[in-house]
Amino acid sequence: MLEVFPAETFEAKVYDLAARIAAMPPTPLQLNRRVITGATRMMGWGMQKDLAMALNAVTNSVAGDQTASDGRKFSDLMSEGWPSFKAARDEPFRTPWLED
Repeated sequence: MLEVFPAETFEAKVYDLAARIAAMPPTPLQLNRRVITGATRMMGWGMQKDLAMALNAVTNSVAGDQTASDGRKFSDLMSEGWPSFKAARDEPFRTPWLED
């Protein structure tokens, strides 16, 4: 079951779930985890994960050279913080009627 919780109660819900899992016998938990892992592998999760890791390696290898539309390097923008990075990344896709 999937649930969404407000930020105020999220941490308490996470700790509650962790405590309930920790109270369970370890062997059934390990077996359940193996079943879930096996099912995701059969669905191709392992291949997707391998591909994602390869794409991340390529992306990270050229990340230092990539520049935003205003000429600043994305690596420099990340040192300024996530909001600066997102603003520079999204700028070319912004249209005048979407401006605040």
